[in-house]
Amino acid sequence: YWLHELGLQRGFDVVLYFVPPNALKNLFHGEDARIVREDLWGAIRARQAQPRERALFQLVVLDEVDSLGKRTDANDGITSSAQSDALEAMLSEMDGLIPTTAGEGPPAYTLVGGMTNLPERVDEALKRPGRLGDLVLEMPDIDVEGAEDILAIYARGGNVPWYLGDETRSDLDEEEVRSYIFRPAVSSIFSTVVLRYSTDSQRRIDVTAGEILAGVHYKEAMTRAKKQAALRLVQGVGVPAIGFEDVVENLAAVAQSTARQMAADKKMLIRQLSVKVPVAGVDVVPQEELEDHRYLRAYPA
Repeated sequence: YWLHELGLQRGFDVVLYFVPPNALKNLFHGEDARIVREDLWGAIRARQAQPRERALFQLVVLDEVDSLGKRTDANDGITSSAQSDALEAMLSEMDGLIPTTAGEGPPAYTLVGGMTNLPERVDEALKRPGRLGDLVLEMPDIDVEGAEDILAIYARGGNVPWYLGDETRSDLDEEEVRSYIFRPAVSSIFSTVVLRYSTDSQRRIDVTAGEILAGVHYKEAMTRAKKQAALRLVQGVGVPAIGFEDVVENLAAVAQSTARQMAADKKMLIRQLSVKVPVAGVDVVPQEELEDHRYLRAYPA
């Protein structure tokens, strides 16, 4: 939505193609390349060919771009050329990308970006200049302010009612929601220890909720809080609005769920926390210990 608004303000049209992980993959041989060439880039070329009165920007965002895999000659253990069909087709389509014009009309630009938590798994050919290597941004760890920003994004729309000061209100602006609900909720949970792991030297290291919660986790927590309030509305029990307790409770629940996943999968913990030493053991903080935390006992002033 904001891209559309930006285009209106700056005088250009924008089209976004968001490609989820593995959306370019298919069980049948050859289908991967066809999906890339015809479904994705076919749509891009068709849009370019349409007459236009303003410049056109088409943005292709490849989520978890590492899922494209590597080429058979990349020494990555790939034994079947079918595994890299989508990648080969993508490389071919990206070669020689230049602005195009419809007759004498305004130009059309195509910008391709990829997102990944595993940059080492992205094929080197994709990372060359002229492809995805023109601009590489390392995303910093999310801090308290960043978590608040993410929650605010996923709280928008739907005329969500809020519970604040013993009142249900639908007229709160974003800054009020951030100040009275998101900010204290994130601050309450961010430094809570939810996981501990030990190194081979038996050193014990605490891991806080803030360290393991990524953007997707804040989205999940906000979605849960909305559903929780909606369920109360349907059942006619409790307050049919989102309050501080809903947000912090679901942030805690998602943090605990992520901690359990890390405890079950050491590789996940090592990868997401960038642990540089051998991990000997992982323990989730017991529920009874977390229940003593202040966010379950006190509503912020």
